[in-house]
Amino acid sequence: MYDKLIKPSKLLASLRLHAVGNVNLHKTNIAVYLNNPAGIGEHSDIMEAVQSELDKMAQHQDRIDLIDSIRSENDEAAFLSNEEIDDD
Repeated sequence: MYDKLIKPSKLLASLRLHAVGNVNLHKTNIAVYLNNPAGIGEHSDIMEAVQSELDKMAQHQDRIDLIDSIRSENDEAAFLSNEEIDDD
């Protein structure tokens, strides 16, 4: 039922937006840590806290890059498919 309602392109777009939002969330956390170290609270090691946020950002950025790659490959495949049809 759901596979007929949600197009793959919309699913990928939603996943990408989710990852972008998470990257921005972790950037904001880093800004808070750097501008207000007291905001770290239970984190005694600011370097460890910032590194943790960077690691989380990297995970989401990898997802963005992978989705972009998949979308690019799909666009190229659709373009080549149309080219082959036009040549006949």
